[in-house]
Amino acid sequence: MNEEASILITGDYCPINRIEELSDKNQVELIFNDLLPFIQKADLSITNFESPATQTNKPIAKYGPVLKVQSSALKILKSAGFDLVTLANNHILDYGEEGLKNTIDSCAVYSIEYTGAGNNNLEARRIFYKLIKGVKIAILNIAENEFGTTANDSYGAAPLDPIQNYYDIQKAKQSADYIFVIIHGGHEMYCRCCNRPSYSLC
Repeated sequence: MNEEASILITGDYCPINRIEELSDKNQVELIFNDLLPFIQKADLSITNFESPATQTNKPIAKYGPVLKVQSSALKILKSAGFDLVTLANNHILDYGEEGLKNTIDSCAVYSIEYTGAGNNNLEARRIFYKLIKGVKIAILNIAENEFGTTANDSYGAAPLDPIQNYYDIQKAKQSADYIFVIIHGGHEMYCRCCNRPSYSLC
């Protein structure tokens, strides 16, 4: 009898404001609280890293908030038990190519895998594969075409492109038993379940 493989996929993680201080102090338990055992128990734990981890002070020109965090934010995720971060989102290029490069470098430093962004379109679309208890999993990560997606040889996030996405899924099917497509998009700070800003109580 085959063992069941467990995968945890969470939403956006962006340790700014009140979470930033906890992150700086490595307060893993206070940040993740009751979620922590589920993160650590899963065979593969994934979260969307919703900002570049960088020291650069050169933001891009864009509409909406411009975000960045310290590289230690990735250390916190590793300590919590996350295995993979998805980087295809509308903030990953907020501090330009340097910001994304710093983020990728920090992933290597803290031994955490990433997918959904890279130094060109091909690298950004790279499929993440993981063998879990004899089952091969494929993860594809793409983002709406707002800020930061790449269509060429520049740094950026993997774009929402139905035709190319289709072929990437077909490619994943050739090697994986199960495929997960993680798409990032939607209104900033908005709750879909109650049609109000997400800082409101549902």
